[in-house]
Amino acid sequence: MTRAAISEALDGIPGASVVSVATLETVRRAQTLPVLADEIYDIQDRSAPMVEASHPSGYPTTLPIPSWSRWGTGTVRRLTPAPMPGTHTLEVLGALGYDSARLQALLDASVIRERWAVHQHYFPL
Repeated sequence: MTRAAISEALDGIPGASVVSVATLETVRRAQTLPVLADEIYDIQDRSAPMVEASHPSGYPTTLPIPSWSRWGTGTVRRLTPAPMPGTHTLEVLGALGYDSARLQALLDASVIRERWAVHQHYFPL
C-alpha cells in the first residue's frame, strides 16, 4: 500500500495522518555532527543533534549532544566522558585519611578496586 493510498483511507478520520518514518540509522547519519577540535557545536536547525563518543565499555557510540538545557543558544560544548569505575578510589580514600599501607591491604583483600572488577572495560564481553 502506498503512502497516498493510506492517506486517502485515513482522510475521513479526524486527527489521523501519515508521516514518513526513518530508521534509527538514517536519523543517526543525518544528525551526527563531526568531532570538532574546540568541541563547541552549532545545533541550530537540528532536531536531534548527536556526536560520536567513547563509551566506558571501550567501544564507540553515538550520543545526543547535551542540548536539552540550552534552548535558544545555538551552540553547546561537548561533555567529557565519565571516568572508568574505580579511577578515583585511592584518591578519594586517601583524602578521607587512609594511608598507603591500609589502601594496599584493602586492594589485596579485594575490598576496593581501581578498575571494573569483571573486565578491563566497563561491561563484560
